[in-house]
Amino acid sequence: MILACMAVTAPAVFAELTKNTVDKIKKILGSQLLRCSDESLRYELEITLEYVIQRPFSFSIWRAVSLDASLPVAMTSLCITYVIVILQLTQLRP
Repeated sequence: MILACMAVTAPAVFAELTKNTVDKIKKILGSQLLRCSDESLRYELEITLEYVIQRPFSFSIWRAVSLDASLPVAMTSLCITYVIVILQLTQLRP
């Protein structure tokens, strides 16, 4: 069971790690933009930073389920909800 949970949530963990790396790249580009004195390099840094800002990293499954840090929590809450519903429905039988 633990292995199955890890297999389901591992892509979300890797997507979150990639998102953090993209945020670090944005910070590095911004700091290099402030330090740079060459106009042509500054222009390229601005273009690259704007590209990264306008196209944020996001990964989803069939454009329905986004892979991020909230996926394990959402799956756990879904499972708990269904267990509670099943327990309630089994109590209805005489």
